[in-house]
Amino acid sequence: MNKLLQLWFAMLLALAPAAWAEEFDSGGVKIHYQVEGKGEPVILIHGLMANAKLNWELPGVIAELAKNHQVIALDCRGHGLSGKPVSEDEYGVKMVDDVVRLMDHLNIQRADVVGYSMGGAITMKLMVLHSERVRSAVLGGMGWMNSDNVFPGDGKEEKSPTALDACVRGFKRLAVSAEDVRGIKTPFLVIIGDSDPLRQKYVEPLQKLRPDVPVKIVEGAGHVTCLAKPEFKKEIKAFLDGIRSPSASSMRIYQLPQGEVPAPISITAGGLPLPVSLCYVSACPYNRRWPGHQRTTDQREIAYFARLAGEGPITFRYTPGRAFSVCTVRPLSAKVTPTVKDGTITFTLPRAGGYSVELDGLHNALHLFLDPPMNYRVSPDARGVRYFGPGVHRIGILHLKDDETVYIDEGAVVYGCIHGDGVQRVRILGRGILDNSENVEEILRKVDKLGDGSVDVGNSRREHTIHLINSSDIEIEGITIRDSLLYNIACFGCSNLTVKNCKTIGCWRYNSDGIDLHNCRNARVADCFVRTYDDSLCAKGHPGYRYDTCEDILFENCVVWNDWGKALEIGAETSAEHLRRIVFRNCDVIHATHPAIDIMNVDYGRVHDVLFDDIRIEYDTVSQRPALQKNDETPFVVDPHSTYMPLAVCFNIQKHPEYSGGLDRRGYVYDITLRNIRIYADCMPSSSLYGYDEEHAVSDITVDGFFLGDRRITSLEEARFHLGKHTRNVQIR
Repeated sequence: MNKLLQLWFAMLLALAPAAWAEEFDSGGVKIHYQVEGKGEPVILIHGLMANAKLNWELPGVIAELAKNHQVIALDCRGHGLSGKPVSEDEYGVKMVDDVVRLMDHLNIQRADVVGYSMGGAITMKLMVLHSERVRSAVLGGMGWMNSDNVFPGDGKEEKSPTALDACVRGFKRLAVSAEDVRGIKTPFLVIIGDSDPLRQKYVEPLQKLRPDVPVKIVEGAGHVTCLAKPEFKKEIKAFLDGIRSPSASSMRIYQLPQGEVPAPISITAGGLPLPVSLCYVSACPYNRRWPGHQRTTDQREIAYFARLAGEGPITFRYTPGRAFSVCTVRPLSAKVTPTVKDGTITFTLPRAGGYSVELDGLHNALHLFLDPPMNYRVSPDARGVRYFGPGVHRIGILHLKDDETVYIDEGAVVYGCIHGDGVQRVRILGRGILDNSENVEEILRKVDKLGDGSVDVGNSRREHTIHLINSSDIEIEGITIRDSLLYNIACFGCSNLTVKNCKTIGCWRYNSDGIDLHNCRNARVADCFVRTYDDSLCAKGHPGYRYDTCEDILFENCVVWNDWGKALEIGAETSAEHLRRIVFRNCDVIHATHPAIDIMNVDYGRVHDVLFDDIRIEYDTVSQRPALQKNDETPFVVDPHSTYMPLAVCFNIQKHPEYSGGLDRRGYVYDITLRNIRIYADCMPSSSLYGYDEEHAVSDITVDGFFLGDRRITSLEEARFHLGKHTRNVQIR
């Protein structure tokens, strides 16, 4: 054992603690403890060769925490006034058992636990073996002790064994495996001195294994002196106060399933560590119709997302670990104002919903998905339930049957697709992740020449993530869809459909649309966050399904990030007699590369009785102009001085060389209302309307409230509406 450490503790032992009245029997060993204060229980576990008085009372930790908590500080076996067995078998996990028996003795079901040094190792083992008893934990002067780095030495048996020798030799029984550390779901904090030698030995390996766990560094502190630093008590108190805050008490953090690699991001929600997942998104607006192979990985970038439930408001503290100048939280309509101090960003989300946290622009963003509390339960044993509990599942393509429910637990990742054809009364529910990354295209034949980006060469078969055909009475709620090969949710000829509180993220492959409703009736899409690499929220028409109309469709309360294509769209495919009674209401378009509000009629459908109501469109200071990739060799060129602004609104009727399928019958666009459209930009972007000919005109368009920030625009010229040929009766008021 380190001689200086022995000397320091020998001096401390001269300060023998006074006798305590409280004690109990723990498996034949007397355990002394002290109780002070009132409130929620906090258990303190001291370090090696110390005791409760030295570790917690003299530095003032007990006095500080006892102001708002019931503090229980014990003398571990072999220390202080507790019993001192000299057998190695009486230590290790039995020190964990002492804590559990103490809780039982005091009728405490769950407690916050703070351990220092040896006490930190006991605390981590407690979280592994008895997670149900630990509400939260703080590890001071300790991180991850495993079988390869057992503290503090070789643990060789002495000729004249003492309790201390036995305790040290028993440390190997406190070691925790990497699998166990990954599986800890209890929120915990690590506090370590900047010059503590255990930082490199135990804390840094923990950070590599669990980068989601917050680590607070106390400046100018070593292993012993950290206890006396005011920052040590301050960090413990702040963490426990966050755990007990009203927002935290109604909050539920979703843990990553075993095997899911956590992102190297440190963020807390309501004072609790928030695990962050990884995904890939498009890095640039560079696209082409299917050229014969999948998009190359150099055109994607890493992004992050975290999931939790709570009604809000909830305060987050995010330490990116890299330099930045500006932090923006979107949607801007949420009016979230972040503050930055010492590299940590603090902000409060007001309510459930989808948000993005962006540092110096849109790249490598952090997405936060705050679910409302779940108001239903699904029994895994109920008839017709396909229940995917915590963990990783691979389903290939799951084919739904009538009256079935698919439930994805918050701790589950399900790899695969969910399809249904002609089914009724089906539900896809939960708070877990439906991951489509293992769904890859089937190449049907080789092509002699790759496409030039304008037309799909047609040599592949690709599957949508959720694909429903001619089905009815459908509910899709709560799930997060990651990395779709094709459309995230594709419904064709469906009726009585609800999609609520779904999140799509990680879209970077060709044609990864968001939520597309083709020839559907009576459908509602609400409270969703949709980030896509093609059209985001769409109503369309295609031949061959049971309905020849697309009608009574409502998209509302959604947040849209569109990396290519249209954000809120009707079309481009419009093979339906009518596309009508379609409403987009109270939606935020936080990024777009093409028109945010779009009607593109390339077929014969009559698009009418459409309302875009209370839509907010945000513009970046610099937006890259989207480009079609003509060949594999030409890279995307970033223009740092780009002045490109996507159109705000575009309505048009045209014959498209591919989408129109060679048909000559053209459609109509009329009776369209734009109400309370608000632009967040430095200047007004353009909008464009044009028809096909005099019969197939864009007509009867009403703009009822068009704003640049808070300023209402009163003329089409000031709104920068460009009216092309075959456009009539367009008015603004």
